[in-house]
Amino acid sequence: MSEKEKEIKENTIKGLEPEIERIIKKNKEDLKKIEEKHASEVENLKKDIIEEYEKKFKVYKEKVLKDTEELLTKEREFKN
Repeated sequence: MSEKEKEIKENTIKGLEPEIERIIKKNKEDLKKIEEKHASEVENLKKDIIEEYEKKFKVYKEKVLKDTEELLTKEREFKN
């Protein structure tokens, strides 16, 4: 490779460096936004799952209490 070709190559690389750095910076910013959005979505899903679990637990607990009360009532009636 001649000295002129080397010089042209180096100048081309130096000329592209700012554009490459801009692209890298933009990609990092985009990635950070995507990661933040993902973290937010995961947090929302966790909250939804916890809320759903708590509702189901409450319904189940009420059913168990009702069933227990019914059994106690039947037992009392049987004893009398």
